[in-house]
Amino acid sequence: MKFLMLLLLLGAFHQTALCETTVQYSGYTEYDGRPAELVLEFNGAAVRGTLSVAPVCEQYVHLTGVSLSLTGTATGPWEDRSTTISGAWTGGDLSPCTHEYITGDPAYPNTGTFTISMTTAGGKDAVRLVRMPTGYGYIFQAKGSRVTPAGVTTGSAACDWSGRWETNWGTMTLQQVGDSVTGDYTHDQGRIAGRVVGNKLIGTWSEYPTYSPSSDAGDAELTISEDCRTFTGRWRYGSVGEWSGDWTGTRASTEAEETLILETPTLAAVYNAPTVPTIFTLESSMKITKIRTYHWNSGQGMTPGSISLRDSAGNTYGPWQAYGEPGMGGVPNAYWVVEPDVVLPPGTYEVVDSDPSTWSQNSETGGRGVAWVYAIPAE
Repeated sequence: MKFLMLLLLLGAFHQTALCETTVQYSGYTEYDGRPAELVLEFNGAAVRGTLSVAPVCEQYVHLTGVSLSLTGTATGPWEDRSTTISGAWTGGDLSPCTHEYITGDPAYPNTGTFTISMTTAGGKDAVRLVRMPTGYGYIFQAKGSRVTPAGVTTGSAACDWSGRWETNWGTMTLQQVGDSVTGDYTHDQGRIAGRVVGNKLIGTWSEYPTYSPSSDAGDAELTISEDCRTFTGRWRYGSVGEWSGDWTGTRASTEAEETLILETPTLAAVYNAPTVPTIFTLESSMKITKIRTYHWNSGQGMTPGSISLRDSAGNTYGPWQAYGEPGMGGVPNAYWVVEPDVVLPPGTYEVVDSDPSTWSQNSETGGRGVAWVYAIPAE
């Protein structure tokens, strides 16, 4: 009898231990193996949460992201193998390059149902989420980390993390939808996804080449300042053990949203040497924040040179020395990047690359060099 009472007490403790707390899980998508982040907030049997997968916008690879808000009910103590969580989700898939919800397409629904249950993966206990009507599955390591201290609230009471940040791991661009945050940063083509908990962003980071723990992915915990202008934080490899280093950042000098004003992407094979000028037109004064050109160069890349702009009257802005970013397969310096922060008046401008002999182009771009130009409204 005493043994039975002990079991009942332990079961009651397990049931209540997750009340009014938030648990974070790191995992991956079943369909393509990308990192995924699941956050569940328990209040008795009621469960709220988010599911996040960062989108991918790279040469030859455009993959949709995922940002779901979950509302459901647990049938018993979590993570008991007989317990399931089921309910409804809202949100949907994110466009690869704009990070906006895909709407109006039956293949990408914006509402549905989900089920979360215990399973095994690789011989170990795991948590599996299946979302309907798509049937997509997501696997997470069991025994998630509790991340909600007593008295900390979640949601809109915190600052909005959306925007561009200058960090000690490169420029980071984030988008916040509800409590869910996804984004990318320049160091090793990094990606970040997580959930806002009070003044914290708690989630996971992942980087090229594997985007998987323990060498190329792990936990991140960032704390935003009261004025929403800076953050401090920490990161680690994997989801256990000591923190590995600091992560700090400052919001970019302007909070105006960057606009992609020129894009000549292609998913087909590319060749060198553009045959047609790469031109864009401004209807109003804009500050050019970033220019990227692509130098696949038969998989060899090219040492970064410079990029400039030339107006229709022949006036030149720049040149600006570029820095390199790796491309698909780790090709060094496949992307040349400059951040001019120069204000241009209305007019037509040509992107001028210092090495057109290795600048990529093909028939899909109409012979124009593959390039991206970002800008914000002039102050």
